[in-house]
Amino acid sequence: MNLEKDLEKIKELLKDVKYLTLDQITSFLEWSPKKKKDNKIIILSWIDSGDLIMDKKHRLSLPENSGYVKGVFRIIKNKFAFVDKENSEEKEGIFIPKEEFNNALDGDTVLVEITEKKKSDKGAEGRVVKIIEHRKNTVVGILEKSKNFAFVIPTGSFGKDIYIPNSKIANADNKDLVAVEITFWGDDDRKPEGKIIKVLGSSTNSKNMIEALIYRGGFGPTIAAISCLPQKSIKSIVSFILGDSKKYILLFLLLIFVQTGVIAFSSKEINPAFPLGNLFVVFVSAVCFYGGEEELGWRGTLQPTLETRFSFWISSLITGCIWAAWHIPLWFVIGSSQSRMPFILFSLFAIYLSILLAAVFKKTKSILYCAIFHGLINTLLSLFVIKINLLFILGLVGLLFFSHYLQRNS
Repeated sequence: MNLEKDLEKIKELLKDVKYLTLDQITSFLEWSPKKKKDNKIIILSWIDSGDLIMDKKHRLSLPENSGYVKGVFRIIKNKFAFVDKENSEEKEGIFIPKEEFNNALDGDTVLVEITEKKKSDKGAEGRVVKIIEHRKNTVVGILEKSKNFAFVIPTGSFGKDIYIPNSKIANADNKDLVAVEITFWGDDDRKPEGKIIKVLGSSTNSKNMIEALIYRGGFGPTIAAISCLPQKSIKSIVSFILGDSKKYILLFLLLIFVQTGVIAFSSKEINPAFPLGNLFVVFVSAVCFYGGEEELGWRGTLQPTLETRFSFWISSLITGCIWAAWHIPLWFVIGSSQSRMPFILFSLFAIYLSILLAAVFKKTKSILYCAIFHGLINTLLSLFVIKINLLFILGLVGLLFFSHYLQRNS
């Protein structure tokens, strides 16, 4: 008996017929009628997994045949959520208002009842009716400690704060960055509970922050670029980095001002988890260790090499795609900003930045400017709650036209 293949057979059959009874499934799969109890346990496990649903008449069907969808629950800014349909090519998920979360947490696999069907001007809306499986049970967050208990505020969208009993705080101090193992997932009356399994350090400690940024940044493109230089002396490397930075400083400051304004005014909301007291440290770290250092490889080496065979725009597109793919491992790092962002959205933004930074380098020949701008973007994306609205889109489009102007006048 191959249960996976049997389930797929039933799913295919239910695409043609709306309902099946337990006896019909048993007969179709040629299971032994003598093992009725065992057969029922198997079918109930398929219901528990959300692959099938049972109505009041004990008939079984596919969730989508009865107005339900199985998928992954993704919380956006702790205000609403979307559920991406499992094994579906549809790009638009099902909108879930906060009052319909029903204790689902970010990353959970859930069963959703469709409450409003998709219309021409509006996507489908639904409510969570069942949590099928919780995601990985480790969460990174900042500890808020009181006398007898504490809460951990997750650094990413999780859905709820996590209650930590006094006996489970370990040696963590107030405001420490900690890793928490979930021991209770919460219900209508209680928040999720957990125990601290690792203290990552103070969330306001610059040393810990820099170490984390180095860990998540990576120096691969930098090392590759330096190894490709015809001359590897300190003087030649410094000259390669600086370029014509003095000549174009006003132009660069204008670009920084505009890009900062686009993100700030389209958002108007500071990320509450961002350590404002360490803003300058975060920015310098981002330039030197967390993104900016990559520019030696991307804009300093790969982009010019591609432009020997392709146009500026095609080269920028290729570089942007490779750059986005290079970040894929960060989607598997708990607490990373990428793990909470759709890969398609990240890739489009990477291509946009690839074009803009390539134009800056083409005009100034300065890796330093590219590194500063890259570090600025990473800082702004952490500082503000990003909102994709008309101002944000118009700002990026305007800067793309500016990129065209820069590369045409280089």
